[in-house]
Amino acid sequence: MKAVFVLLVLVGFYLFYPKYDLLVWPDPFSDQFVVKGEGFYTAGNCHQQAETAGYEIYRCVGKTLWNEMLSTSAGYHTERHFSD
Repeated sequence: MKAVFVLLVLVGFYLFYPKYDLLVWPDPFSDQFVVKGEGFYTAGNCHQQAETAGYEIYRCVGKTLWNEMLSTSAGYHTERHFSD
């Protein structure tokens, strides 16, 4: 019974833990962000990578496997992600 509980926790963690993608605005004349890195496990690692590479305008967007499977996450180039 304990093994089943541990297995359910691990599956839940795998489905709902967000991974972050690094999106960079390449130039002032572009209207879309470009993906420069994928699969960061923390937002801090994503921000650190962007600062190390010297990107001035960037976003770290989190997404979960659950959202990707259900297609409930919006695409990268929509205003929904960048409305702040």
